[in-house]
Parts: sequence; structure tokens; C-alpha cells
Amino acid sequence: TVNLFHGTTLHGYQYYHGTDPQRAAMPVGYHHFDGPLGQVFEVFNNKLNPDRVAVLGLGAGTVAAYGKPGQRFTFYEIDRAIVDIAENHEWFTYLRDCRAEVEPIRIGDGRLVLSKEEDGVFGLIILDAFTSDAVPVHLLTKEAIEEVYLAKLQDDGLIAFNITNRHVALAPVLAAVAGELDLLAMERLDYY
Repeated sequence: TVNLFHGTTLHGYQYYHGTDPQRAAMPVGYHHFDGPLGQVFEVFNNKLNPDRVAVLGLGAGTVAAYGKPGQRFTFYEIDRAIVDIAENHEWFTYLRDCRAEVEPIRIGDGRLVLSKEEDGVFGLIILDAFTSDAVPVHLLTKEAIEEVYLAKLQDDGLIAFNITNRHVALAPVLAAVAGELDLLAMERLDYY
């Protein structure tokens, strides 16, 4: 495999595409098909019009493995070095091999850059941003959810948060925010 580490955290990996391209196209790690993100895409792909996906946090580009023809994926990444790594096809091919259209990666704080997008256009927003071993808390605030994510989401859209980290229990925080905003929140634990 080819691995992407930041600090002590594995931010993505891919089976080496030079020996088994079919296996290399599969999402692995915490993004695997049978995991929480696989379930989210199963629901999303059964919507009437599952077209636009926003992903905050690029990593190795693994989320692109879920792309289907006719869909459009927009990735937001704060770190230009991560973009350079994910776009280097000698290391990772998820972006190149994505079956959906992949828009040019938006560089900057995902919450701020996403706020400039047109309202109501995304059917799915995925927050998968980390700084070494923590989730940036400003991405999980009531204001971010209400004023940015919900504004950019279609009426029947979904928001998926990857809150995996080593230090803070974030599920109760998101549950409280969801309750305040009259949203349904579900948690799925996965020990891939």
C-alpha cells in the first residue's frame, strides 16, 4: 500500500495501483464500503437526484472512490501540500480514477470557502478534516452547521461528519447541535 500520514494519524492509503488496479480503486481504511461512509453513500445514491457532493478534507482522495457517473465532487483542502500529494498519480490515483466529475480542488479553510458556493446545491456534504489527531472544532459549531452547511445543502440533503479522534468525545456535541437545530443525528462506530 501507499500511506499518507500526518503526525501519528493515517489520513489515507491505497493499494498500489501498479499491481492491481481494480483493488486500488476500492476505498480502504475508515472509508471502506461496509463502513459508515459506505452507508452514507448507499442512502445518498438512492436519492432522486444524487448529483453534487462537497468534501471538506482531501487526505489521499479516498472519498473520490465513491463517485458515480453524472455526479460532481468538490473537494476543499486547507493544505496545498496535501493537494500535491493526492494529485501525484505515482502515489494515489483516487482523484484521477473517480467516475464522477471532480472539480478543481478548492484551497483554503473549507468552511469559509464552502460559504462562497451557491446555496442549496449539494446533496451531500462530508466533513472529513483533521489536524494530525484532532478534528478542527470550528467545523462543528452550531454556526458552521446552520449558516454554512445547511445553507449549501439541498432540502433533502445529508451531512456526514467524521469525528474520529483520540482526545475529545464529539458525538454528544454534534447531538446537542442537531437537537437545537431540529435535525436528526445518527452515530455509527466502526473498527475497521
